[in-house]
Amino acid sequence: MLLSNPNTIKSLIDISNELDARGLHSLANKLDSIMKKASPLSDEEVDQLGSKHPSSRFDYIDKDKWNKLRDILVSKKPSRSYVETDEFKYDPELTAYTPGEAEALLSHPKIKEWFDKIEEFRIPEEYKHIVLVPCAASKPWGANCPSSGKYYKAYHEIKKDLQEADKLTYWVTISEPLGIVPEDMWDSFPGYDVPGLFKDPSSRMSGMTTKQWNNTFGQKYSPPFDNEAYSRTITKLGEVIHKFISNNTIPGRRWISFIGGTKGKVTTHTEMMNEALKFLESSSIDFPYTAYTKDKDQPGHPTKSRIMEHVGGALKEELDKDA
Repeated sequence: MLLSNPNTIKSLIDISNELDARGLHSLANKLDSIMKKASPLSDEEVDQLGSKHPSSRFDYIDKDKWNKLRDILVSKKPSRSYVETDEFKYDPELTAYTPGEAEALLSHPKIKEWFDKIEEFRIPEEYKHIVLVPCAASKPWGANCPSSGKYYKAYHEIKKDLQEADKLTYWVTISEPLGIVPEDMWDSFPGYDVPGLFKDPSSRMSGMTTKQWNNTFGQKYSPPFDNEAYSRTITKLGEVIHKFISNNTIPGRRWISFIGGTKGKVTTHTEMMNEALKFLESSSIDFPYTAYTKDKDQPGHPTKSRIMEHVGGALKEELDKDA
């Protein structure tokens, strides 16, 4: 099922809430089930369904198969390191597997409520060094997070080591579709799964293998991808980041970023930050900012110790400059 208008989803959510309020929980649950499977593609992506791909040997998936595939993606757990807690729950409404879906998700009431919350958020004034890091598939990210992700475990150890040396840092995550997640909310942000902005088709489909494609559909297909919807989504999230930085820039405060991809790779986080920098420049806001890559430019998968050496070493040098 495809819903092409974000306002339609909002209306369905309102109806579901009203049904719950009236005690009609069974009907509300059925409506919720429909919404979980019905995040809207863009018009461009709808037109791509079932057509020949101009640059891939795998044609675009057709409408019926896409609906089946989306149902599979929504119903399965996003990652082995995506762990639900009392405060953090996976929310199937907050899923997007194409740029069109990601763009529509920005109009979802839960995401709009989050944007309003972030616009009002203020980092305590005692923090003079703000560290920007990318989101991760492992969730949630709090100090006691049960997930197995190495990045955030390293970040917490670095923060603790710096604090023991009387060096205060405040950490902020750059996220799609939330834009910003301050460390105070690392345990309780909305439980999204939005690989839809990844350029790699396999990553957008949550790592679906060729064998899984063959077992499910008899062959592999290309998922739809709307480049213009991608650009609009990145720009909108850049604006959210810009507003947060503008509201939290004070004299004597510096921002240190570990957003950049390694080996020259341009990630969605990099592009979101680049858009934010354009907004900041046009607003004539003084933004003391130093940018690093998220890991060393070395072969092999990043390890916790390597992340700590790279990020921790750079932060120690940066903070020593201001000592």
